[in-house]
Amino acid sequence: MSKAIEPVSKPVLVEEKERPKYLELPLGLPPLVMRGVGYPFKAFANWAEKVDLFHRAHDFFSNDEQTAFFYPILRLGGDGGIRGGLGASHRNFLGHGLNASSSFLISPGLDQDVTMSLSDPEMGHTGLSMGFVSTWRRRHEDNFYGIGNNSPDDDFPYESRLVIARIPFAGKWGSGGRWSLFGGFLGVDTLESDEPNQGLRSNFPVSALSGFDQWNYGAEFGGSVGFSNVEKGGVPGNGFKTSLQFSRFEGAKDYSFFRTNFSLARYFTLFKPGRVIVLGSRFESVHTLPGESVPFSLLPSLGGTAHLRGFPTFRFRDRTSLLAILEYRYPIWRMADGMFFVEGGRVGNQVQDLSVPGFHPSGGFGVRFRTEKLFFFQLLAAFSEDGPRFVFSVNQAL
Repeated sequence: MSKAIEPVSKPVLVEEKERPKYLELPLGLPPLVMRGVGYPFKAFANWAEKVDLFHRAHDFFSNDEQTAFFYPILRLGGDGGIRGGLGASHRNFLGHGLNASSSFLISPGLDQDVTMSLSDPEMGHTGLSMGFVSTWRRRHEDNFYGIGNNSPDDDFPYESRLVIARIPFAGKWGSGGRWSLFGGFLGVDTLESDEPNQGLRSNFPVSALSGFDQWNYGAEFGGSVGFSNVEKGGVPGNGFKTSLQFSRFEGAKDYSFFRTNFSLARYFTLFKPGRVIVLGSRFESVHTLPGESVPFSLLPSLGGTAHLRGFPTFRFRDRTSLLAILEYRYPIWRMADGMFFVEGGRVGNQVQDLSVPGFHPSGGFGVRFRTEKLFFFQLLAAFSEDGPRFVFSVNQAL
């Protein structure tokens, strides 16, 4: 007896929501333009995959057990300029299963960066982490523009040395929450430049040069809390993230202060995954007790590769700073996004000084390279009242 053939139900097609016609042109042109900008990087990545470049380099620079790795480093642009050097890492340091890493970089101007870190990966299974992080940095020509929101664009070079050694202890709370505690040593030294007639003392009042031409060192300790419901760091969707950090620097010679950092970012997906609008802000402030002061080189500042990117590093300094950012990101390749950004910021002696009429505008466009979960670096052309800048950065503004 033959069975009756049941009719096959047709799938119900869900009609996609059409994008408004007036948005087709402004949202369609940027990806076309940025695909052309990103083509050389895409071509290199495809070639690297074809010849298995990364696995070959991995084998060449590692030991037989593949626990230790030595590798060259080249960094172009950024606050430190062009730098090159060597890096090393070990996954079983001293035979105790510790992760260790270090690097040394030097620039044509003999600026130097040394970093070292040590951590215990076994603690990751408990949701906690603890380690040791240290940094030594020397700059022959850091720039000083003065103190205040209306400082002129004439920069004066000075030498600086910075030493940081910290022991961080961190963990998670709830779904998306993180906390950390840290303690350690911080030291900074600033010196006159060798450039003739460019000395800071001959161009700025003593009141603007707190802690100049001497070592300022002491203990630094503090903590932070943060929350994020953005699952993918490289291509975030709808969600927000925020963090709050509070610390105390207890130094010698009455150079002591409290520092507060707060940041907030909101992400909106625009019509399809990968097209993201980001709204964010950052606030930083230092506070002193009676009789205390802050070395000028440790004051909050705006300008550089991550904050107010149309201005040079340390362009504006004072006891408080506020930054507002708007970014539009859109995919041009599976590992790259095009982006346009507009931002504004200002500094002041106190929180009441951070009024919107005094904001310095900045904007630009560029390409950011990332995976689904990780951000790598970005190349930007940025513009401001000080003129155009090319920016290479391994740090995101948000």
